[in-house]
Amino acid sequence: MDTYKGVSIDCPYTFARRTYKAMPYFQITEPFVSGSDFFEMVDHYLQLMKIIESELTSKSEFDEIRPYLEMNNCSIGMKHVRKLYKASILLYYDRFHEFDPLALKKLFMWAFMLRIELNNLSFDSINKYAIGDGIFNNKPVFSMITQARKHTEIGNTIINIPNSKELSYNNCVEERQMLHELLTNMKHKGF
Repeated sequence: MDTYKGVSIDCPYTFARRTYKAMPYFQITEPFVSGSDFFEMVDHYLQLMKIIESELTSKSEFDEIRPYLEMNNCSIGMKHVRKLYKASILLYYDRFHEFDPLALKKLFMWAFMLRIELNNLSFDSINKYAIGDGIFNNKPVFSMITQARKHTEIGNTIINIPNSKELSYNNCVEERQMLHELLTNMKHKGF
């Protein structure tokens, strides 16, 4: 590693374990070598996604967000932000191997806030939002995760939820209003 991250040798974080183990530890932000390492990496991340999805479906802390993760009859924009959320928690779990409910709910609020912000979502708007080019939330969350030293830093992030007067809905009105109500309630509960 180029910089010392200030963690002890028994730290469970992946970025720290790679410094003292001889076996490969993958990190999603790093390049990979082609060949068998590529297939090991793919298998590793498929297994991580299974662990993440199992945690999200089995733990009661995620009951209020679970319907939005399992919703089948939803707009394309909702499917896009669901993928953005899963990508953010994959990066978070890959880095820290922690399921901090506060951090995962903050990532949910951040990702799904985009569905409220924009009437039409495309991959370009998802990419811009991911690097910090949002209307109400201009946080480069993926960079924040990769630069965080501890898993609790993400849970301390402030997510801005606009009031309903600041928003205009031209499509998927009911879906977006329900989502705004959920995010507002989560904000009032301290998330």
